[in-house]
Formats: sequence, C-alpha cells, structure tokens
Amino acid sequence: MARGLAVLGAPTSADALARLLDSEQRTVVEALNALAETGLLSSGWFSHQAARAAALRGLDGEALAALHERTALLLHSEGAVPSEVAERLVAAGGIAETWSVDVLRNAAWQALREGSPGRAAEFLEVARQACSDPRERAEVTGALVRVLWLTRPTAVTSLLVPLYSLLQDGSLGTRDTVALSTFLAWQGRADEAALALDRIDTKEDACDLTGAAELALARQWIRWVLPFKGTDGAEEASSTHRADEAAGCASWSDLVKSAEQVLQCCRVADALPVTVLSALLVLTFDDRLDAAQGWCETLRPEAEALQAVAWTAMLAAVQALVAVRRGDLVDAERHSRRALAAMPPHNWGAALGLPLSCLVHATTAMGRTDEAEKVVKEALPEARRNPFWLHFLHARGRFYLGNNRPYAALADFQTCGRLLSGTVLDHANFVPWRSDLAEAWLRLDDVRSAKAVLDEQSTLANADDKRVRGRILRIMAGTLKQPARAAMLRDAVKVLLDSGDRLELALALADSSDAELECGHFAEFRLISHQAKRMAKMCGAEPLYWRLQNSGGAEEPGETPTLRKTIHRFALLSEAERKVAALAAQGRSNREISQTLFITVSTVEQHLTKTYRKLGVSSRFGLPVELGLVGSADH
Repeated sequence: MARGLAVLGAPTSADALARLLDSEQRTVVEALNALAETGLLSSGWFSHQAARAAALRGLDGEALAALHERTALLLHSEGAVPSEVAERLVAAGGIAETWSVDVLRNAAWQALREGSPGRAAEFLEVARQACSDPRERAEVTGALVRVLWLTRPTAVTSLLVPLYSLLQDGSLGTRDTVALSTFLAWQGRADEAALALDRIDTKEDACDLTGAAELALARQWIRWVLPFKGTDGAEEASSTHRADEAAGCASWSDLVKSAEQVLQCCRVADALPVTVLSALLVLTFDDRLDAAQGWCETLRPEAEALQAVAWTAMLAAVQALVAVRRGDLVDAERHSRRALAAMPPHNWGAALGLPLSCLVHATTAMGRTDEAEKVVKEALPEARRNPFWLHFLHARGRFYLGNNRPYAALADFQTCGRLLSGTVLDHANFVPWRSDLAEAWLRLDDVRSAKAVLDEQSTLANADDKRVRGRILRIMAGTLKQPARAAMLRDAVKVLLDSGDRLELALALADSSDAELECGHFAEFRLISHQAKRMAKMCGAEPLYWRLQNSGGAEEPGETPTLRKTIHRFALLSEAERKVAALAAQGRSNREISQTLFITVSTVEQHLTKTYRKLGVSSRFGLPVELGLVGSADH
C-alpha cells in the first residue's frame, strides 16, 4: 500500500488505491489505518519524504515501471490532466497504445506553453518509442525535431537515421521533410538537403499556401548555405548550379511574399526555425528593415517565454544585421553579442558567420580594435565556406581596411568576388564586396582598378537602392579631382539622406566636409562638418567623430548671441515646421522624420519647402547647425 501511494504521488481515495493494486477496498482501508497508527501517514499522505523514498527503494526497476504503468492507466481512466499521466508514462518507459501517444503529445505542448521545452522533448521521445504506426511515428518525430530546435539544435543529429528511414518508406510528411532538409542545410549538408526536398515533388499530397511558402524559403536557405568547394572556377560554377537547382525557380518578389506569409502564420512553438530565419533574412536583404525588425520584436517575447534559446539567438542575429545596415553600431554590437551568448558556436551550424560578421563590423567602426581583432582571429573553419561565411570574410576585410592593412583587405574582398561572381547571390544587398574592393584599391593609389570595380557595381545596382548608389558615389568621388569631387560628394549625401544608413551618411558627410574645405568653401565646411560629427556620434562611430573633431571643424554651439539671433529667426516658422527643420538639421532623413513625428513623408517635404523659403536657404544643408539645438530646446 505504501508503494502504491508513493507512486501515485499525492493523497488519494481507498477506492483508487484498490483499483491500482487490484485489491479489495477493505484491505486497503486497513493498511492505510495501520500506516497512520505507526505515524508514517498523516491525513492520507506520508509524514516525511524519507518514508516515501524508502517505500520506492524497495522496488526493483521492472516492478517500479509496472507500477508506474498501472498508475498511468488509472489516472487516464479518471480523466487526469495529460501532464500527470505523461509523467507516469515516462517513468514506465511508455505504453504502446494509441491513447498513451496522444496523452504524451498533449502533455508536450502543455509543457511548451509553460516554457519547459526540455520536458516537452522528454514526453515526445517516449511517444516516439511507443508509436507503432509509421505515419504517426513520423509526425511525433517531426514534432520532436521542432522542440529540440528550440534549445539544442545539435541534438537533432540523433534523429537523422530514423528521419531518413521514414523518408525512404514514404511516411514522412511534407512539412517534416522540410524540417529534415533545413536541418541538414543548417549543418552545411546542403546537397543532401536538396535531395530530401526533391522527394516532396514526387508526393501526391499538395502543400497548402503556408506549406508552399515554407518550401520556397527552405529552398532559398539551401542556396544561402551551399558550401563553396575549392577554388577552381568549374567547381564553383557547379556549386552555383546546384544552388540554383536547390532553390527552385521562385523569383525574389515571390520569396518576399512567402516570407510575409510564413511570418504572419508563425508560432514559435511549432514553426520551422530556419524557414522563419530565412523569411527574416529575405526581408532584410530586400531592405525592408523596419518589417524585419518589427517581426523580431514580435517573436522575441514568445521565444523567451518558451526558453527557446535557438530562436532567441537567431532573432538577435537578424536584429544585429538590421542594425549594421542602419549604421547603428551600438545596437549591432549588443544584438550580435546577445546572439552569440544565447547559443554556443557549435550549435550555430552554417549560420555562424552571420552574428560574427555583425560583431566585427560594429566593433571595427566603433574603434574597438582589440575586440574586433579577437573575433577575427577566431576565424571560421574552412568547412563552413558558404555564403554566410562570406559575410564574415567581408567584415574581416573591413577590419583590415580600418586598420591600414589594404593588401589583407584586398585579398578578402577578392575572395568574396571570386566566389560570388556570376551567381544569383552576387548583388550588393547580400555582400557589397565591389564597393569595398574599390576602397582597398584607392588606399593603394590604384585609381584605374577602383573605377573599373565601381563602374561594374553601378551597372549591377538597383536604381532604387539608395544605400548602394550613395556608397558608390562616395567612393567614386575619391577617384576625382576638385571641384568634381566635392560636387559628387554632395550628390552622395543627398542620396544617402533617405537611405536609412546613418553610418554611411556620416562617412559621406565627413568626406564632403573635407572636400569643401579643400575648395575653400569655409561656410559649407563648417555646416557639413558639424552635421557629420553629430551623425557619427549618433552612430557610435568614435574614430570618425574624433577625426572630425580634430579636423578644425566648428565646435558644438552653445548659448551664444548667434544662437539667440537664430532663435529669433526661427520665430518665422510654425511649430510643425520648427520640429521638422530641427530634425533635418540633425541629419535625419525625411523617412526618419516622418516616423518620429508620425506624419507622412509628403508632409515632411512640404514643411521643409516652406522652411527653406522663410529662412532663405536652398536645401537642408543651408539650415543653420544651431537649429538642431533650438529644436531640442523646444522639445
């Protein structure tokens, strides 16, 4: 009786104990009374935990498992909650019956909702062992893969053999085949992943819209992680051809639609992590940074509540990439460190280059050379030479360039070009190697080579991509003599103002201020230098800020007669015009101003036009630098 009560784990009725032990109720009552008289029981439960432990120690393994099995059957018949029954099923090693599998699956999802993915995985593993039907086993195995992905991606490796077996006998469903494929690709086994996806085409069951979107994004993921093999051009071409075959024929616009569809239907507990990561990267590489950031912020609380460290890490990596593209160095460093802290390197698989590259980009531009060099020395193994590895290679090249090692930078950028040239991934929004290669050539005073690379980049660049166009103009200006250099830099700044990349804008402003000084345009130099310093400080680009500070530019204006006179002039402006003009003087783009003040871009343009007319200036560069302080004081 003591053993039966101990296994049940809580006070219970004599009737329940009688059914558990297949005994008469009278006998059970007598035994309970006897235990109470000895002092071992109080109010129907053990007076001390030591007594319960002693009762359980008297059972051998098989007897204890049998008692747990009978307890599970009893609790299930009485309608107990799935988690209580599942705990006994796990202790019993499972029961090969349909109801037990259902109970374990339900208990697993309950555990997930409670933020216990490890417990959920334990329930699903027992359910998988108890399955007798191949299709049901395939479904449970797929569920287990998704749960393991939450916390320990490498643990999925133990399921590869049974997953392959289920795939071969046709038991693995479409979605679970995608899960198998994306995991293989995550490990860098992209060829095997592509072969697994190819089997989906032979299945009779068609995907629903979300399934089709997941499949498209899985194919795109394979393209991103397919390893580059060797340095021979033929081998690279073959690798590229396999990538194109693996990714299918979906257009980029179709991929963007698939990304939005998958994200709108996403639930962290059940979604395929890599397809969601692929969706977020599609939005980021499409320059939809606000959308990518928004989805990361939406999914992050759910991931943290579920203790899904893999998700937390991947979302942080995307946020780091978004911050790099916005020129927000502080956020880029913070998110990339959070990504690497959340999940150890061996669990990152083929995507490790993503957070490492963001960390190198950020720490280099922030002037934290020692930290950047430490990451650079932890170079990725050659086995991970895939397109994400090129992100790291590109960041390392930027580190070399920033530390006056142009030949080392040249080698990294040329490697990026050699591996990407002629592939569908060779566009500036993926890895902008041509612009950086041109900068390396300029550091080596090879203007002809720099021009050639920039001309090629101009031909390939999308006309609507202001970040890429502005960057081309900024670097191309370095190949020109004055006054053409100053004129091109003005154009670069105008383009970059609406690019959303604050660091690139700060660099263009800094170069422009130097050019204006060389031309003897001291008023323009003072204005642009001040804007460049303000933007560099906003980005966290300390080396750039101190370079400008030491270049002879204007100091930060204080409360001076000039400022008081400026304030008087601004009385001509309406309150709305003053707010817009103040933000414009701080270097904010029209889009950023519209988002800050919750007005349309068209309204921003109208306010600026009226402001220019009232103040007698022709553009935002004519706005007095003191206007930013006036706006801050008003605010």
